[in-house]
Amino acid sequence: MKGRLEHSLQIEKNIKEILSTLPQYVTEYYYEFKSGRQPTACREYIRKIAKFLYFIDSSDIRHIKATEVTKFDITRFLDSIEYITDNNGNKKQSSLSYRKCYHSVLKSFFDFLIENDYITENPMNKIKRVRGEDFVNRKFLDEDDLKEVLLAVECGAGNRRSVAMQYKWKSRDRAIMMLFMQTGIRETALSEINIEDIDFENHSIKSVIEKGHKEKTFSMSSQLENAVSEWISDRKRIIDKNEDALFISKSKTRMTQRSLSDIVIKYTKEALGYSVTPHKLRASFANIMLEKTDENIYVVQQLLGHARTETTKIYLKNNLNQYNDMAADIIAKSIF
Repeated sequence: MKGRLEHSLQIEKNIKEILSTLPQYVTEYYYEFKSGRQPTACREYIRKIAKFLYFIDSSDIRHIKATEVTKFDITRFLDSIEYITDNNGNKKQSSLSYRKCYHSVLKSFFDFLIENDYITENPMNKIKRVRGEDFVNRKFLDEDDLKEVLLAVECGAGNRRSVAMQYKWKSRDRAIMMLFMQTGIRETALSEINIEDIDFENHSIKSVIEKGHKEKTFSMSSQLENAVSEWISDRKRIIDKNEDALFISKSKTRMTQRSLSDIVIKYTKEALGYSVTPHKLRASFANIMLEKTDENIYVVQQLLGHARTETTKIYLKNNLNQYNDMAADIIAKSIF
C-alpha cells in the first residue's frame, strides 16, 4: 500500500494510539466527528481534547468521568493556554486565534457529550467565546527576508558537517521552500503532493487541501518549475522503491508535517536568527499578496482557500487560474 491512503492510515493509527489512553467517550466522539474530515484535522482535535483532559487529571486520565468536568476546570484550562513557549524556548502570549481554536474544540466536544446523554448540562454554554483584538506582535517576513532564507538553502545551515549532509537534499529543500513561498500552501497539503500531481505541460501542481478533502491547483512559475524538475531528477537517483510522494525523507518515505516544519525552522533560523514555521510562511505569503493587490482581501482569501461568502465565490469563480498565475508571477519577480 502506498501514497495518500497509506499516509492517512498512518495518521489514523496515531489517532487510535492517542485514543487508547483516553476515556471511551472520546473515542465515540472521534468516530462521530471524523465523517467528512481529513485525518490530520481529526488528530488535532483529539490532541487538544487529550491536552485538556491531562490538565484535569494526568494521573488517571482514562477514568475521568464526563459528569465530573466542571466549568471551573474549563476556565482554568483556557487560562493556562494564554501563554505558550515558542520554538526558541521563550514564553509569550498566545494568539487570539489559538485560544479561539481550543474554545471551538471544547464546544464541539461538550455538544457531543450533551447530545449523547453523557452529561445533562453543557458547561461550555456558560463560557463566553474569546473576544477582542489580538495584541500578539506578529512579524511577517518581507521579500528580503524570504530571499535570505533561500540563500540559506543554497549555502546550508549549521556547522560544516551539517552543511555537507544537506548537499544531497538541497534540490528537495529548495523546491519545498519555494513552494511554500509561492503558494502559501499548508504543510499538510504539501506533504500529500504526489509525483503524478505535477503537470509540467500546464505548469501546475495539484494539491489536496486539508479541509474538506478539496482539491486545488497551483500555478508554477518557471523558477519553481525548474526547482521541482531538478528535485525529481535527484529523487530518481536517491529512491529505489515504489513511493509516489513528491517529497521524501531520508528514510525514503513520504515527508510528514513535522519533517517539513523542521526544514523551514532550520533554514529560517540560519537566515534570520530566529525560527519560523510553515504557517508563518503562509501568513507572509498572504501579507505580500495583500500589499501587491492593494489589499484586495477577496483575492487573498481565494488564494489561501479560506471560507468566503457566496457573493465572493461567484465573483472569483472564473478568476481562479488568473489569481494563481498572478501569485506565481509576483513571487517569482519579487523573490526568486
